[in-house]
Amino acid sequence: MRILVGTILSLCLLLSIACSPQYYARKGDEMYGKGNFFKAQSYYDKAYDKSKDHTFKSDVAYKAGLSFETINETNKAARWFKKAVRRRDSFPEALVHLAQVEIKNGNLEDAEETFSIYEDFVPENSRGDEERLVQVFEKIKEWKENPQAYIIKPMDKLNTRASEFAPIYLSGDTNIIVFTSTRKGSLGSKIDGVTGDKFSNLYRSDYTNEVKRNIKNKRGRIVDSKIIIKDEFQWQKPVGLSDSINSVFHEGTACIDLETNVLYFTSSRKVDGKDRGTKIYSMAMQGDEWGDMQKLNLVPDSLSVGHPSISADGETLYFVSDMAGGFGGNDIWMVKAEGGQWGAPVNLGEDINTSKNEVYPYIRENGMLYFASDRYEGMGGLDIYVARPRADVWDVENMKYPINSETDDFSIVFQPGENKGLFASSRNKGNDDIFSFEKMEIDSMLIEIAEGRITFDEGLAGRNIRIKMESDKGERSNIDPDDNGGFKLPIHADTKYTITVSGDDFLTERKIIETGGVDDKLDLDLNFELKGIGVPIRLKNVLFAFNEWKLTSEAKGALDDLVKTMREHNDIIIELSSHTDYIGSKTLNDSISNLRAQVCVDYLVEQGVSGSRLKALSFGENKPWVVKQEGQDKYNFLKVGDVLSKAFIYKLTDEKQKEVAMQMNRRTEVKIERIDKANRSKR
Repeated sequence: MRILVGTILSLCLLLSIACSPQYYARKGDEMYGKGNFFKAQSYYDKAYDKSKDHTFKSDVAYKAGLSFETINETNKAARWFKKAVRRRDSFPEALVHLAQVEIKNGNLEDAEETFSIYEDFVPENSRGDEERLVQVFEKIKEWKENPQAYIIKPMDKLNTRASEFAPIYLSGDTNIIVFTSTRKGSLGSKIDGVTGDKFSNLYRSDYTNEVKRNIKNKRGRIVDSKIIIKDEFQWQKPVGLSDSINSVFHEGTACIDLETNVLYFTSSRKVDGKDRGTKIYSMAMQGDEWGDMQKLNLVPDSLSVGHPSISADGETLYFVSDMAGGFGGNDIWMVKAEGGQWGAPVNLGEDINTSKNEVYPYIRENGMLYFASDRYEGMGGLDIYVARPRADVWDVENMKYPINSETDDFSIVFQPGENKGLFASSRNKGNDDIFSFEKMEIDSMLIEIAEGRITFDEGLAGRNIRIKMESDKGERSNIDPDDNGGFKLPIHADTKYTITVSGDDFLTERKIIETGGVDDKLDLDLNFELKGIGVPIRLKNVLFAFNEWKLTSEAKGALDDLVKTMREHNDIIIELSSHTDYIGSKTLNDSISNLRAQVCVDYLVEQGVSGSRLKALSFGENKPWVVKQEGQDKYNFLKVGDVLSKAFIYKLTDEKQKEVAMQMNRRTEVKIERIDKANRSKR
């Protein structure tokens, strides 16, 4: 019995140790030391939750923040760094990292405030490289105020919620793109302990008007396929490059020798059955088939190499490694072809490499080298740099905004002989996505790249929006808005522009802008609020005091805008409806609602709008407001889709929140009921 009791007590002791905060912290340190950052943060999370010691929790939170920062989960990293500094009077290391990830999150003001707190704790002579963050703040502001002449667009046909990066053109005519992705469908089903993503594979997309359609039988099996010819060329759905190249491990970051059709790519597949990091492999493309795969023996198997880029003549291969002999972190190296073999690696030197990380080299046919680096001279995260060869040195320059942003920007590639191409960036929601870029010709008459935005109360997802620009100089172009309705327009001096925005089931909107001389100050409004047919639009400034139906000057101004719209679109029939809150009796609210609707319609008629085009409706308290995105953005207690019913409002315990909800119900709406086609034909 004593032996049994002793055994049970020993097991309980072991279990208590195994479940202690210190145990999870040690496991996290072990995973972090092995480079398994995603696994590491999960252990730090458990250690943090199980401990009540503030100093211990602060240390663990800092390590969790470092783990997330390393794998570019910057929003999560910021939350952990904030926990770390919240539990200590002074934690300068965490403050520096918090400032860095806040820059990458686009929160520049927060980053500056965080760094000022750091400066309070650390004397100037003890700050080291961290002091250079001040230069980062200044550069971001300056470069964004004076952007370079590039047009940037996301490659929506290629991007997913996973990571897409390192694009290359597989053919000389640039109609085939190969890129790296961690999307679903990759051969590896396991999760990478380093990043938390699936293992990456190489994918291919073709720019063509020929679309392959699979024919399935009743059981859903593919029995045949056929080619359909479409009216327009477009990028096709990406497919895995080849099972002879992709594996269950990481493949990606490739380049191709267009003269020999040899593909070079990075892979983490095992060498001799052992995990030896990443290596560079080559494979010749023979027609539509791939030849035998060869591992490049650039360095001993114990070292990692990757990110290959080959010169136009196929004689020089550039790559990345953290091998000894560098300047710290990952450096860019090169090897020369010597008698059918690759020679000894040569570091590109301190003009290119720093104590930080230099990665994703790309050598153009003109000898200019492009690469990414997280050095402090950038805007935050990885920035893209261009290096121009001059005698025995390189002149290195940051490509600035908008090629670079506060987030990671990397893996650039150019179309042969053109100032356009592709690159990767995490600027959209933190995921690595592929973007196209094109440098515009510098024009002495170019004033600025103006930005505009299209909004719609119901959101733009799935809407077919068209933007057309015409100028009195004969320029014409169609502009594609981004997912958030944003667009950019080059503005020249002494030019008159007409910008037309249209879409299915929307009223067409136009704006005419005229510019003066090159030195004249511009104050452009390129924002459009679309009006959809059959969709209620809240007239934001048509507000009434409690139990009142008298129009204020602000209300008349909003109705004047509606008059202008009806004059521009003399073929629309509108409904104007008034709504009240729940205060007072239903009968009284119905009466007030009717009076408010009628006074609005009367005002429109006074301004020359035909009464036959107007319908006055009153709903009193019967149709509560449904919260849109704007309401959620403005008030954190509301969510999109919330119905501001009496039950919803009276559940709110905060009187100010109740009043906000009541005011949102006290509204006047306009809805385009229909377009009078008979009247349209007379225009």
